[in-house]
Amino acid sequence: MSNEETGPPTARPWGKGKLVVERLIEQGRLDVVIPDADVVERQLDYAKQHLDSARELEERFPMPAFVNAYDSARMLMTAVLEKQGLRARPEGAHLTVEEAMTAQIGESVGRKFRAIRLLRHASLYPEPGREGANEQSAKDAIHFAETFQEAILTLLPQMGTFREPHE
Repeated sequence: MSNEETGPPTARPWGKGKLVVERLIEQGRLDVVIPDADVVERQLDYAKQHLDSARELEERFPMPAFVNAYDSARMLMTAVLEKQGLRARPEGAHLTVEEAMTAQIGESVGRKFRAIRLLRHASLYPEPGREGANEQSAKDAIHFAETFQEAILTLLPQMGTFREPHE
């Protein structure tokens, strides 16, 4: 996955992303909070643990590996939001995180993450005639999570607070 697919190496100015984030706040889907560095570090650590687990499970248990790779990417996204002083509310949090990060980091990342999120959902809640995660999708999700982790770890120190609470 190229750097173009995982997001820019530097923080983007608040442009289109700002409008989407403002809408998510107005809809009550994102809260503006005081950023907590401990929460950011915890999410980064959880993301690493999930990615390590995905790698260990990949060959023997592709479905859990796939889910862990997805969770790793999602936790990286929640770490970014926390760093910005934004926190998704529990109801619909996965979609909210996806929307906020797609707007900020880029459409190509958002499309890939959305595809993984939807396949995860289809795998956990199967329907007749719909395939779930398999060995190849696990490999792809792990690759995405690895590349995304590299990009986020580069980007995160450059990110600032979206706005102060009660602003």
